This record gives sequence, C-alpha cells and structure tokens, in this order.
Amino acid sequence: MAGSIGDYERNLASVLLELVDKKRSLMAAVSTGGPRIDEVNDEYKERRSDIAEKLIKLSISNSLDPRGAKASRATSMRVSQAVGDVGGCAQG
Repeated sequence: MAGSIGDYERNLASVLLELVDKKRSLMAAVSTGGPRIDEVNDEYKERRSDIAEKLIKLSISNSLDPRGAKASRATSMRVSQAVGDVGGCAQG
C-alpha cells in the first residue's frame, strides 16, 4: 500500500517521541531549580545528538541544525501519520 508506514518508521517515531519528552523534562527541571545545567550538560548533548540522528533517519528536517535534510512532503506525511499513531493523536 503506497504511503503506508512500516514497523521500522513507527518504532523509530516512538523512540523519537520518548527522547524529545525526556529532553523536555530535563530542560524543565533545569529551568525550575532542579539540577544545574553543568551537571546534566553531557546528558543533554547526548540526547540532542540521538534526536538529530532519529530525525535524519525519518527524513525530517531539524530546524535547530542547519545541516538537517529537508523532508519531502510525502515523507513528512508518513512520519506525521506515524507520530500521530504512536502518540494516540488524531491527525486533522
């Protein structure tokens, strides 16, 4: 079936969502008096690198990385579908 996503993309999208959520939580903790940035900076950088790698594998441009590849509309639609399915969100 053309345009359908495979298990690989669905699993990769799931991992990507988990990484983004963990990065968001880390940033929130640092900004609200949790660990100091110098204590978690290596973790932050590693997670950022992992996210960039997953974005490349899914052909999603990374707006924070000027080297990121531009995703085609078809690929973006497939990834949006995967992320929507993984996140339990209806795509409109």
